[in-house]
Amino acid sequence: MRKIRTMIWATIFFLAFSTGVAKGQSEPERASSPNDTTVHDTKNASPNSITKKERAKIFVRGAFGPSAIAGAAVTGGLNQERDKPATWPQGAGGFARRFGSAFGQHVVKESIMAGVGAAHHEDPRHYRSHESGFWTRTKYAVKSTFVVPRTDREGKTVSLGRLSGDFGSGMVSRAWWPTTGSVVATGLESGGISLGVDVGANVFREFWPDIHRKFRRHAD
Repeated sequence: MRKIRTMIWATIFFLAFSTGVAKGQSEPERASSPNDTTVHDTKNASPNSITKKERAKIFVRGAFGPSAIAGAAVTGGLNQERDKPATWPQGAGGFARRFGSAFGQHVVKESIMAGVGAAHHEDPRHYRSHESGFWTRTKYAVKSTFVVPRTDREGKTVSLGRLSGDFGSGMVSRAWWPTTGSVVATGLESGGISLGVDVGANVFREFWPDIHRKFRRHAD
């Protein structure tokens, strides 16, 4: 049993790492000019046009791509280890159920995020800061989770799509969870965890190209 569990976890984390790397490499980057020291300043931001086809591609990749499968596998594995929810069985059947639950919640999240984000004229793409300094770049990555460029005019706006997606999917997922406590409380808790994961993902995207370059130099 322990050997099988080890193999499952090794597969999950390898898939999560590899898909995260691919996603980090594929995200668009925004180059800062030598005089641009205020990438957080919404007054200096330029409109970022995006077509419906581009939005659709981003949604499909985000909702059903390898990173979505990896994330659901990791969440399902963690809930399996924590025996959460306790009424669901262990073993392969229990893991499949937990994986399906996590994947379903993720699809709901991406659907809400895409719809609200489009209506609110939000740019769903990730932009790296290209600033210097660990804490400066970390703060930028965290802030970019909650504040995003607009697509209809200059400036930035609160990411209502992400907030609605995280907390909305947390509430919806309680429909199939055997919740014993307050549906609102557990839904908000799940949404908060999802939002925290998004923050971590943005920080990862910000620093991954630098880490990747170091790995390649060592390999060469």
